[in-house]
Amino acid sequence: MFFKKWFCVGKAIAQDGLVRWAICIMFAGFLLLSFAFKGLGAKLPDPSGLGGLKGDDSPTPSGNYPMFLPLVMRSETWRPFSDNSPWNLPIPANPAIDPNSGAMIAHLQQSSSPVFWINIYTYTVPVWMADSSTPEYKVTCTQGYCGPDFDHVPIPDGAVPDPGSDAHMLILDLGRHTSWDMWLAHQAQDGSWTAGFGTTFDLNGDGVKPYGQGSARGSGFPLAAGLIYADEVRAGHIRHALVMAYDWPRNCLVYPASTNCGLSSASDAIPIGARLQLDPSLNLDTLGLSPGGKVVARAMQEYGVYVGDNSYGLSLYAESFYGKPEDPWKELLKENDLVKLPINKLRVLKLGELRCDPH
Repeated sequence: MFFKKWFCVGKAIAQDGLVRWAICIMFAGFLLLSFAFKGLGAKLPDPSGLGGLKGDDSPTPSGNYPMFLPLVMRSETWRPFSDNSPWNLPIPANPAIDPNSGAMIAHLQQSSSPVFWINIYTYTVPVWMADSSTPEYKVTCTQGYCGPDFDHVPIPDGAVPDPGSDAHMLILDLGRHTSWDMWLAHQAQDGSWTAGFGTTFDLNGDGVKPYGQGSARGSGFPLAAGLIYADEVRAGHIRHALVMAYDWPRNCLVYPASTNCGLSSASDAIPIGARLQLDPSLNLDTLGLSPGGKVVARAMQEYGVYVGDNSYGLSLYAESFYGKPEDPWKELLKENDLVKLPINKLRVLKLGELRCDPH
């Protein structure tokens, strides 16, 4: 095919057709440019949307970033929700720290595993892309009302939920800027789908449910929010907050959480929805982190991490490729890549209004 394209240049010269000659020259130039980028290892924008570009007004951080490929064609990666969403706002310099931060971090260290674990292969979220050609299913919710949006859920052939007991599954349709979030997703032998509970989010919205409204997470958070996506780790920079879980969060919530899944009545436990920050003065180059681990840790310094669930151990969540033939995490990030991160370098940003009712 390559030589056929170049042959048109010679044919245009022989026929002395100026218009055809100009068209072929332009096409040949495009081919040269494409091969040049391919040789450099750059990645052209992904028409599916996950590799698309979306800007924000956050400052360009300084420091040495691990680069997995030249960022000539994409300095930013796709992220869900609006630029002014609490998930996408960078933490300003000198933020207000909660006066009880030290006690809350001490409770975190005493009540949970002393190290961060990244859930990559189970107890996380498989992400499935849908479009107008994706078959639709009526998903019956068995533990709550999911609304009319679950009468027509686009679910790709071969899609499977996470193998963990939460059986989370996330469908993204970027053309309709909509996500379908499911908890306890299950496909029966006859091909029908059920979920324990589910909801939708507008991917152009703020990613926050009204107080009291639930989601597939116990906090009311979107499944798409706070995930570590493979292409952003590959690009070397995460431009959004992360989500974490630990054993005994407080049974109270603060914004942007909308429901309460906390388990502890201790006043020093961290409430659902609290935003933590890894000390930005911490020099990540001194910790012996992997390149991928450093990308995640820097996001915790720049955007922070929201407490969004309870779990066994201290966990972050990465996009899962369960059920797919590829596993980019083998080369990008491992589940134990943050075990060297000092937990005592976390701090809790000033809490908003604390609500301790059963929601």
